[in-house]
Amino acid sequence: MSIRRYSKQLKRGLEFLELEDREYYAIKLAEVRDDLVDCRAAGKSTAIAVLHRLEVELKEKAPVDELDRLEVMDPTELMGVITDAVVQLPAVLQDELRATLASLSAGQVVKMPTKKGGTK
Repeated sequence: MSIRRYSKQLKRGLEFLELEDREYYAIKLAEVRDDLVDCRAAGKSTAIAVLHRLEVELKEKAPVDELDRLEVMDPTELMGVITDAVVQLPAVLQDELRATLASLSAGQVVKMPTKKGGTK
């Protein structure tokens, strides 16, 4: 299949997708990256450029998990997100957080809450 035809099919496929379909984007990114390796081995520089553009387009359109976003933040940005979250907590939860942080600072063992509100 020619690169131009591949590109058109890929773009057509992206138009009809829901943005939540992370698996589709992961599969397509893997396919594009495999094709990039093949084109490099064959010395097809024009095709490489087209595939790089497709790779960038796929990355831009792929939905991003909040956790993925947090992993790439620098410490200052991350502190801003944490501070904003803490400020929005009710006073009771802020007090619990302060107590937990104080325990950690004192070197005490802290029980971590589970998703259902209990402790591990």
